[in-house]
Amino acid sequence: MVSDREGAPLAPVGLCLQATDGVYCTRSYAPRPVLPRLDEVTAAMQAVQGQLPKPALHIIDAEADSLVHYRQWHSQGLTFLTRCDDRLVKIGQRRQKCSAWQGELHLQKAFRPVRTVEYHGKKAEQWVAELPVTLIGPGYVNQTSRKKKTAIAGPPLDLRLIIAEVRDHAGTVLATWYLLTNLPREIDDATIALWYYWRWNIESFFKLLKSAGMDVEEWRQTTPAAIARRLLVASMACVLVWQVAVSHTPPAEELKQLLVRLSGRQMRHGKPFTKPALLAGLWVFLAMLHALEHYTPNELRRLADLTLPLLRAGPRR
Repeated sequence: MVSDREGAPLAPVGLCLQATDGVYCTRSYAPRPVLPRLDEVTAAMQAVQGQLPKPALHIIDAEADSLVHYRQWHSQGLTFLTRCDDRLVKIGQRRQKCSAWQGELHLQKAFRPVRTVEYHGKKAEQWVAELPVTLIGPGYVNQTSRKKKTAIAGPPLDLRLIIAEVRDHAGTVLATWYLLTNLPREIDDATIALWYYWRWNIESFFKLLKSAGMDVEEWRQTTPAAIARRLLVASMACVLVWQVAVSHTPPAEELKQLLVRLSGRQMRHGKPFTKPALLAGLWVFLAMLHALEHYTPNELRRLADLTLPLLRAGPRR
């Protein structure tokens, strides 16, 4: 979960780990049956509903582009923002693909620049335009295989189509997002495009879990329950590091310097920290705090006086 104001991380809200004997989930006490992927998403959305002091917006990638689920979520009062494929959408009596509507918006010069963003490490401009669209016809859900689908009829669904483009300074379109949402009109399209842009920051969380931090692929736990418990602790540590990294308060800046120093890692010139370095330093820092809970400073100095001469002398032959 991230903030709607600056995209800063708030907390992990749930975890599901699929294993051979079922799904180990923070919403159940025992392993439960595996659900289809988008049904897993729906269950997570429903679990959050009503648990927060403010309404939650569920931001999902293009894998959730499903008319069946759009109708289900909307009917249940769940607010969503999803990147869709180049699907057919209807405006008035005309029905054509999002890319065709995008072309018409270009002819109308309807796109406007809204902010500077970072794209593959370089500065670029984000442009947006919006259309009210209707999704009609049956939706399709996978059955036993991806090749076999079942059509499910449903009523027309009115949504907002926000087309966000990332352009370089020469005006070349580098990337396009077709965003569908049932958010109310009070929230403008530029804000919605920004919220989806913040979604990509979550990739840094997964990077910390993997080879850039926790090395989850190298874990040696032998049971799903043990892996799930460790994932929960690791997730909290990664979110904490992410929070420290994006904070610019004086205490946070001081903590970053300390964690980098404790990590023992060298930083490139002009780069004060990296998230993996903060994570490594956090491990040492927590070990230090744990030691200070069990030893007084005088006891630590005495142990240092006993240990350091041995280190200087080296091993005996």
